[in-house]
Parts: sequence; structure tokens; C-alpha cells
Amino acid sequence: MSPFILRLFAILLIVAIGNINSSSCPVYNITLAQFSSIQMGWTMAQVTTAVGSAGSVTSQSATLTTVSYTGTSVGSSAAIVFMNGVVYSKAQGGLC
Repeated sequence: MSPFILRLFAILLIVAIGNINSSSCPVYNITLAQFSSIQMGWTMAQVTTAVGSAGSVTSQSATLTTVSYTGTSVGSSAAIVFMNGVVYSKAQGGLC
């Protein structure tokens, strides 16, 4: 597995665990249908429109931004990675 995929998996795991343990934080829900509709090259605005929420920025650098969402079932989540403001990669676990 590439280091990038391992890092993305780690982010998803942390987000999933954090969402189970913190009920007072805002919840940014995403469904599998919404996640599946997101296309490579979309802008953050297009993703926000498709999902209905801007999500939660979990990491940010000069060129990369990772936005996380929780799923509608326990422990499910998704992460969208933007490079220079457009979707570069996406990953999900347990969405329905």
C-alpha cells in the first residue's frame, strides 16, 4: 500500500473513532449515494452542493486539504482530499 493510502486510511479511522466518542461536535453526514456522485476534479463548492454540507477540514497544507464526513450508520465515514482546490482522491468506510 502506498504511504498516501495508508495516511488516508488512518485519517478515516481517526474520524470514525472521534465521531463515536464526541456527540457535542457538529455532524456532517454523507450517504453512499452522495459519496458516489462526487467526481475527480470537482471543486469544494461542487462537493458541498452535492453533499449538502461543507464537512469538517481535518488537515490542510499549502496544496492539500482533507475534508471529513460521518456516515449515517455507526462508525461510517468518508474523506475527500482536495489538491489545489479540486477533488484529488476520496475514500469511505461503511457508508450506506
